[in-house]
Amino acid sequence: MESTYIQHGVEPNYVLQPDYQFSHNGYGLLQLTANYAVDIATAGSSADVFPRGGEFKGGSGPLDLALFYYGWTVVKAEERGRDGNIAYITVHYAAIANDNDTTETEAVMTSSVVSEPIESHPNFSVIQCSDIGDGVSPLGGKWDGNAPPPLEKPTGTPNPDNKYRALWSTNFNEQTQTRNYAFNGFSPTDTTTTKTANRKAGVRSWMRPSVTMRLTGYTKDAAVANETTRYVGWVTGTGQIGGLEIPASYKGIQVDGLVITPFDISLQTSAGKDWLVTSSNMEVYGGLYKVTVDLLLSGVLGWDRDIYPHYTA
Repeated sequence: MESTYIQHGVEPNYVLQPDYQFSHNGYGLLQLTANYAVDIATAGSSADVFPRGGEFKGGSGPLDLALFYYGWTVVKAEERGRDGNIAYITVHYAAIANDNDTTETEAVMTSSVVSEPIESHPNFSVIQCSDIGDGVSPLGGKWDGNAPPPLEKPTGTPNPDNKYRALWSTNFNEQTQTRNYAFNGFSPTDTTTTKTANRKAGVRSWMRPSVTMRLTGYTKDAAVANETTRYVGWVTGTGQIGGLEIPASYKGIQVDGLVITPFDISLQTSAGKDWLVTSSNMEVYGGLYKVTVDLLLSGVLGWDRDIYPHYTA
């Protein structure tokens, strides 16, 4: 019986093989690894037939038609020969599911602590976070920043405004006619009795929580990619930057339950944690754009808006 050989390929007869690999990352990015067979006479032509960003190549076979409608774009292609008369080309494609322009945002959160000078503590000079400590006594003593700080009194004479016996030095600047004060640590004994050691003695720093978030997404739109990656050094209150936004399941880290009472009334309307964009990256990925942004969570009062510009979507 005479048999009929049917090719389901594209000119010059790049025939899609059945051993393909299809994957999705759960956020809308689709990836396809497809293998094609072609006559060895066309060796080296894959760079022209499968250029970066090119469309899916398929014939009229059932597999070709099943894979055709995803809007694939070529990421890269690899060619190899076999048996002296056939070349095999492996093509890596990428697409975004459901014909969307942008994938959902992937997020990776990392939490740690970093050392900061004790003077940067929110309760150092005034109580701004009443859930830390006794909610009444600032670490550096009670003072408004204009009058002199509550200096240490002679041994045996506790200063109620300097519960933790913060040590301050003072000098007078003749040129500016101002008196300056410098923090010099804590005395080794507390104010209740000279026989009790001061737990704050020797403390010059504190371990501040540090939370970072890396956001990653893919988009077809170059304008969206550029909008996402050009705001390094800006602050976002919602965690949204261009086409990326912190997923809802991660946003709880921004609210830690601490009661914030900013001493400076001008800070009360903006009190709360927000995010600083510390780095960004854009990468051409076939016909798509891969964008990555790193965010750093602020302390309890947010990033200082007198220093950092604020991003509004």
